Parts: sequence; structure tokens; C-alpha cells
Amino acid sequence: MIKRIDFNAKVMLGKIQVAYLMLMGMFILVATGCGSGDEPVRKPSAPTGLVATNVTTTTFTLSWDASTDDKGVAEYEVFRNGVSRGTTTNTSFASTGLSKSTLYVMTVRARDTDGNVSAESAPLNVTTNGDPSVINLTATKQIIRGFGGATVYQPTTALTAAQLDKLFGNGPGQLGFTLLRIRIAESDSWRAVELANAQGAKARGAEILASPWSPPVGMKTNANIVGGSLKPDSYAAYATYLNDFATYMAANGASLYAVSIQNEPDIVVTYESCDWTPSEVLTFLKDHAGSITATKVMSPESFQFRSQLLDPSLADDAAAANIDIVGGHIYGGGLFRYTNAFNRGKEVWMTEHYTNSNTDGDIWSGTVGAMGVAKEMHDCMAIADYSAYIWWYLRRYYGPLHDATDLITKRGYVMAQFAKYIRPGYYRIDATQNPQTNIYVSAYTGSGKTVIVAINTGTTAVNQTFTLQNGTIASLSAVRTSATESLVTLPAITITGSEFSASLPAESITTFVSE
Repeated sequence: MIKRIDFNAKVMLGKIQVAYLMLMGMFILVATGCGSGDEPVRKPSAPTGLVATNVTTTTFTLSWDASTDDKGVAEYEVFRNGVSRGTTTNTSFASTGLSKSTLYVMTVRARDTDGNVSAESAPLNVTTNGDPSVINLTATKQIIRGFGGATVYQPTTALTAAQLDKLFGNGPGQLGFTLLRIRIAESDSWRAVELANAQGAKARGAEILASPWSPPVGMKTNANIVGGSLKPDSYAAYATYLNDFATYMAANGASLYAVSIQNEPDIVVTYESCDWTPSEVLTFLKDHAGSITATKVMSPESFQFRSQLLDPSLADDAAAANIDIVGGHIYGGGLFRYTNAFNRGKEVWMTEHYTNSNTDGDIWSGTVGAMGVAKEMHDCMAIADYSAYIWWYLRRYYGPLHDATDLITKRGYVMAQFAKYIRPGYYRIDATQNPQTNIYVSAYTGSGKTVIVAINTGTTAVNQTFTLQNGTIASLSAVRTSATESLVTLPAITITGSEFSASLPAESITTFVSE
């Protein structure tokens, strides 16, 4: 009769596993296992280095580094979103039949010749392309005159040579601006400051736009620099005043590209200003603007591109003939394609705006940050068909050049993504502007080059395909600005055929330039 069984120990004798059991004081040797079946199972190493290439709207190729195994790897099993999609003996696998703009989570595991399976690889997130942005290389739109900003009241002393270089130079660490807006002032001291600014910008290849905030007080109904209107019997004298200013600037080495009739005549303010009605604008343009011959004439610049201010003048043949450029601002609205102006063959310029003066120019995200400026510039060029984009103060904490440090701000770097590469005399060409959610594309041509500006306002990276029509491009250079990058040069892109793809990081702007 067995009263007690005690398990004492296990030992290995060769390949026989033995247990000692004590049965009523006697030891019994019991074999519990033998043979090679109890050796440790050796699995292949997990695949590593997963990467996706040849990403399209419905396909991509997944590749990885080979696993290791003492028996040899027989095959790899590929999983998409946790579901097996097939096996391969290679270290790559083509995923097909996918949906566009869709995120897929990919993993791979290896199987050896004995059927042992590795752990799954680390996952790789792959997003298929959305619709391509089709770039029609021969479908030209509006001419581009440039990008820039204003001095007018800031700074109160002339820009230094170093500041002018950063703003209007186009080398490394420079913004490449080509337009300067100055103020027509009665004060001799202010005229001297603005003349120096204009001379410096002109010497660096920029063009000058001059805008009056008010006619001389003697020509106004209220004899005050603020508000009031231009007296009817002063219309001719005012035209002479504007022409004389253009002559003065040219005589001092800073010829104007254009002179505006009035800054923001359609809003009542408490600073230097003058009010104009649509009928007053029509009368001046029709009967007096023709005597301004020393430079081009720009229409009064509505603070919100209010078409009712200028429509009567555009509808009048004589008045319209005296308008060279239609200018306006986009405060609180007004960003639209001004059909009546284009029907008259006029260039349309956006001559003043700033997105927010309560935030520093280095704030990146959102509509009030630098990304808001990127989207606004896209809209001005690609939706409204403007020929120029002019920011408010060039040197200010919320502008492109910080007035406390003289460092280029993030807003400045965003503006440079356009200004450095889209030069005066280029033309915008047709491109699919919004090929997928949060992606905005515009394209330009000039000097034998093609320039594509792609903006991702979303919070995740997107792979974007670009399809070229009516021409070919062999290769592209690329420059990017993001929250952590400022005009960073990217690897060149070689184009085979008529299509290329590029990853657009979250909240970024990338400029591609044909080589």
C-alpha cells in the first residue's frame, strides 16, 4: 500500500530525463522524456526595417530586411490591418486594390523550414496617395509681379543695409522680396526716410509702389489730415501732386512702378486718411488720372476689395483706360477673383494685409500663425489670381523680419517659400489646387523653370502625387519650412515619366523647382 509519494528532483542523464520518486522509503527511477523533441524551439528573428515605396492611390510596395534562422527562412507572411494578405519568399510584397487617402498598418512575420514562426515586425503605417495634383505646364494664368511688404510708418528711421539685404536679397538667409510699398507723405523728414528705403530696395532689384494716406490738407474739405474728402476743385491739383511725387522719386534713383490714388478710401478711421465715394473715384479716374504720366496708376485700394467702390469706373471706358492696376486689401474679407477687373484686362494686386498683430511672427500653427500666411498666399495667387502679395510692415515683431532681433520670423520663411523662387515676370500655371484634404498646390513658370508650391495644413503627413501634363521635367530641387525647419534643402527628386510623389509633413510648406 502506497502511503506517500514525494517528488525529490530531476536530473539529465544524457538525453533521458529522470525523476526520483520515494515510494514507502524506496527510490524508483522513472523516465519522463527522451529524444530531441524537448530541445528549445528556435524561431526566426522578426523582420525589421519595413519601408513602403512606389506609393500610389491604390498600391504600394512593402520591403523589409531579411530574418535570420538556423534552419533557413522559407517564407514571409504579410499582414495588413492585422489580417494576413499572403506570403512571399522575397523580402518585398506588393499591396494592391487599396483605397486612396487611406492609412494601412503593415506587419510581417517569418516562417522557417520547420514551420516555426517569428514574432511580428514592428508596425509600419502607410497612407495611400489621394488624387494627384495635375500640373498643366502650358496653361498659363496671371503674371506674377512679386511679393513684399511695406515700410510707411515703421520703422521711423531708414532700413539699414543689413536689413535691406535680408528683405530684398535672394541669397542664403535672405527672403527674396521684390516689392516695397511706401507712403506718400508731405513731411520732408518722412519723405527722406521713405526715399532711402526705396533706394535701398531698388538697388536690390525690387519695384516700388507708393500709396497716399491723405492728400495735402489744403486740398481737403475739412482741412485735416484725418478724414474729409478731396475738394472737387482740387482734383486736377491732386493728380499733379501724385505725378510730381513720381517724378521726384525717379530723379532720386528710386523710380516708382506705380502710384495709388488712395489708401483705404472706403473705411472711416481716426488716423491719416481720406474718404472717397464710388462716384468721386469715377470722376477723378475719368477726368484727371490721365495726367499722371510719370508712372503706372493704381486704383484706390479698398480695405476689403469692395467691388462697389471701383465697379462704376471699370464700367466706364474712359475711366477704365486710366487704370493700370487694380489694388486692394483683404481685411475681414474681399479675397475673391475680381471678374470685372479681369474682364478689363487689368492686373489685380493684394497690396496690404496682416493676419494677426497680437501674435509673434514665429507662432507656427493655425490661421493666426505662419501656416495661416501660407494658406492665405496660396488663396491670393491660386484662387483670386492676384499678381502681387504685399504684407503690412516688413520689419515688425509680427512681420517677416522681427524688429527686436532683426531675425527672420517663421512668417518670413513662409513668404520666402514663394518669393525666393517665383520671380517677377513668372506666370502661374494651372494645377489641381486642392487634390486632397488639407493639401493646397499652386504652380508657376518662368526663366525656363517650373515652380510648385505644396502646402499641408493638416496634422498628419500626406504623400502627394503630382502629374505633369504637356511637358516633361527631369528633376526637381525641393525646399521646406515647417515648425522645426526653415528653408531646409531636401534631396533632389528624379522624375521618370510624367509623375512624381513627395511626402508633405504635417503643417508644412514645400517648394519644388525644376532643374
